[in-house]
Amino acid sequence: MNAYMGIRQWMILLSVFFCAGRLAAESPGRTSDYLTLPPAFKALAGDPIIETLPDGEKMSEGHLTGTRPFSPKMGFQTRNRDARLFLPVNGTSSDKSIAENAAQIFAEAFHEKVLSRENRNWHERRLGLDKILIPEEDDFVALAERKLLGRPAEEPWLDAWWKVRMGLPQTPDRSHHLILINLHYDHFGKKTTNGHFCFALRRKGGSPEGDMLFDFRAPWDLNRSPRFTEGLNLHNRLLLSAIVENLYDWLYTQTEYRHCYVECWFLPISKEQVTLLKHIGDRPVIHEAGHFRAFRKNCASLGLGFLHRLEPIGTPLPLGRGVADIPTVAARRILDEFEEEPPYFRLKNVTHERDREPTAKSTIHRALPTRSSSRAFRLLQTVPEAN
Repeated sequence: MNAYMGIRQWMILLSVFFCAGRLAAESPGRTSDYLTLPPAFKALAGDPIIETLPDGEKMSEGHLTGTRPFSPKMGFQTRNRDARLFLPVNGTSSDKSIAENAAQIFAEAFHEKVLSRENRNWHERRLGLDKILIPEEDDFVALAERKLLGRPAEEPWLDAWWKVRMGLPQTPDRSHHLILINLHYDHFGKKTTNGHFCFALRRKGGSPEGDMLFDFRAPWDLNRSPRFTEGLNLHNRLLLSAIVENLYDWLYTQTEYRHCYVECWFLPISKEQVTLLKHIGDRPVIHEAGHFRAFRKNCASLGLGFLHRLEPIGTPLPLGRGVADIPTVAARRILDEFEEEPPYFRLKNVTHERDREPTAKSTIHRALPTRSSSRAFRLLQTVPEAN
């Protein structure tokens, strides 16, 4: 009996030994042993266990399982489950080949489950936000493979995109700020309208030729204001787009021709976000969003969508609340994220002081006498916290 038990124990030990060896061969470790995982990848799948798929085994295509649910509106959802990254292998695989294989499969899975157009929600699709700062699949996979393997991107703006969108630490930019803007028609202090929403990138101290205003509007080419049906765009004549203007030309036009005053909040920005804004702002029309709609496809809708692309993937989309996207509410949503109210400045309306009849035209006039000596440029220089 003792001899039998001894043989049986040895058989069990040998079985455990060989099974352990087989498991070790099939499970080279965790993904982080081979790749540099950014927060967004970890939010999707944590640190997946790597499992190898020998030749001839069913489902020998590499794949990722156990990922957390993702939605643009809510971000990544929690799930108590270990993810696994299954890698096909040919014979003995080196650490380098395991890493390269893991990078490709994880990148493809991330695009499919998070960035693909099929994953965009109703608000993003109707605004065309799936085309804003989301690389095509092949471009994303190529970028992700390089970054997961610890290599630089092929273009500087892609390195910035990776840091911003993947949730990595960014570098504060002490020389620029983001100006959050609400534009209001001036009713001589009697009431405040819901206004208009946009933002600007400004170098501290002012750069007359380089400071950019990102505007989101359906251009209007008549001097009179739109009638009710025209304002609601019932006839589909107004096309919403994102446009880049010189900041001082835009401020000059609004306050000296359109009888408006401008509310400005000066927000901090990172060097990587500055790089992205300059990248998408290198052409006059940077996005066409289709037919304007007064409630859910307006300046606030598109502006919030653009700002969302300057946040890490997984940040909940700030659209779809209430019955409409309202410009003043859109600005307040962003401002409420700060512990202290950012520096504020109001540029007043001087249209009547210039003896001009207010116009509703969207046409932008070049700042006079020059951009660097215009009233808006000089007044912004007087805000201590913004220079």
